[in-house]
Amino acid sequence: MTQICPVPHPPRPPGEEPAVRDIILDPHPSGSSTVSPVLDLIALSERAASVERHHRTPELSIVVLAYQEEARIGRSLLELSAHLARTGRRGVEVVVVVATRPDGTSDRTREIVEGKQALFENLRIVLPGAKAGKGRDAKYGMLVARGRMRIFMDADLATPLHHLQRAVELAEAGNDAVLAVRDLTSSHRGLRRIISSAGNRLVQAVLLPGISDTQCGFKLFSAAAAEQVFRRQTIDGWGFDMEVLAVARRLGLGVATFDVPDWTDVPGGTFGDKAVVGALRTLQDLMRIRWRVATGSYRHLQPLPAPTVVAWHREPAVERRLMSQAG
Repeated sequence: MTQICPVPHPPRPPGEEPAVRDIILDPHPSGSSTVSPVLDLIALSERAASVERHHRTPELSIVVLAYQEEARIGRSLLELSAHLARTGRRGVEVVVVVATRPDGTSDRTREIVEGKQALFENLRIVLPGAKAGKGRDAKYGMLVARGRMRIFMDADLATPLHHLQRAVELAEAGNDAVLAVRDLTSSHRGLRRIISSAGNRLVQAVLLPGISDTQCGFKLFSAAAAEQVFRRQTIDGWGFDMEVLAVARRLGLGVATFDVPDWTDVPGGTFGDKAVVGALRTLQDLMRIRWRVATGSYRHLQPLPAPTVVAWHREPAVERRLMSQAG
């Protein structure tokens, strides 16, 4: 039987440590095995090495926003795991943010994610509490993540994963933030297409000239940029995308964009408002952001979030070898 053992979180500067709880899977727990003492020592040594790897800074963190996503989170994690294996990306930290409904209840999203732990070398679940908005979940995920590069994306994988390579390349070229940009004239239909196109023209005119699409849920930040930008984020709802980009601009960070012509409008989103209601709320957020930029409100950092974080780090090859020797 697998035992769950507490593991301390890597230290941050004094006073900057979020109150999180990390646990790590131990493939060979003490007291539950009939393996010889020699193999016990091997297991202990391997576990110590695994813990050390757990605390190394990952090159990349992938933050998946998964509010009430039981219908597709399993399939999306399988697709993500296959993509990482196919492209040879090892040591990637996968962070899944799972909020509950406003009344504290939930679907099976967390249970399904926990059942996929063996797919990844480094999997963490962030539990921010009751639903507050996509922006809150993105903020928590990006600040809990430990990678040198951190990207957030929606659980529906509307932006195909092959674009991850382009985002990483642009970040490695020295850009602090990298944004996927859709062609809104072809990616949306009907009323949503009209509202999205008009809204983005307004955003460019009022706040973010030169960025034709602020709302695509596929954004990568360097670790330093993520810490500076998301610590200043104040909006929990849809307008958070505009806010983090406005803050990045305010801080003088380098922002690059790239096109995603194959973005898909996947039905069944769980974060969404109705088009008109969402547009009105985003317009309100736009005015708030513009005011905060004008008054210098973004000079101040917000307190670090303190969600519960459950983490797994396992080495499947090590576990298989030990089981073989024990058998």
